Amino acid sequence: LLFLTDEAGVCSAFASHPSRASKLAAMLVEFLRKLCDVKAREGLRVDQPDKLGWHPKKMLSDTAQLLLHAASRVPAFVQTLAACDNLDVPLLHTAADILEHKCKDH
Repeated sequence: LLFLTDEAGVCSAFASHPSRASKLAAMLVEFLRKLCDVKAREGLRVDQPDKLGWHPKKMLSDTAQLLLHAASRVPAFVQTLAACDNLDVPLLHTAADILEHKCKDH
């Protein structure tokens, strides 16, 4: 999805149609919550993460990029995101902090 949203036309198909945009926003917020919330992260621990291809820092970076792709290519997506029922603004700050301090190489 990240690769696809790099193209403006494809991104617009996901982020400009109201029902798809609201689902995309809810999905991205939920991914951020699962990856950034301390309690939610406990459920994401796995044995042998490299063997399973589990790289949560990369997933957080990719999720943030996807959100930024949608917001920059379809400005109305920002309002859709703001209207999202599960949006938690402090969560966005937490995600930004984690990205800045722990995900520099992703």
